[in-house]
Amino acid sequence: MRSEPALVRAVRRRLRDDLHAKVTLSTLACEFEVTPFVLLRAFVREAGLSPHAFQQQERLRAAMPMLRDGRPIAEVGARTGFADQSHFTRVFKQLTGVTPKVYQSALS
Repeated sequence: MRSEPALVRAVRRRLRDDLHAKVTLSTLACEFEVTPFVLLRAFVREAGLSPHAFQQQERLRAAMPMLRDGRPIAEVGARTGFADQSHFTRVFKQLTGVTPKVYQSALS
């Protein structure tokens, strides 16, 4: 069995490599041959957040440069794996405190 840090690194890489992946905790656990509980516990211990929260952060990290470049908000949301513009806006505001439009306007 791989160590927790190695497991978490592998899961992080998996989530970063495909921002559009709609993976559940169970799916990830199966892929990495651990139980969902073991995966969640290891991920939270190593990364400080759940795999889903990590994926959302990575999606936003990828979205911010596109917003700074002035790309349309709906396009940015779609390119970074969000279901639709409202989903993107909701998550963006939850994690940053402002909407993508306000963020984009502040930079122009």
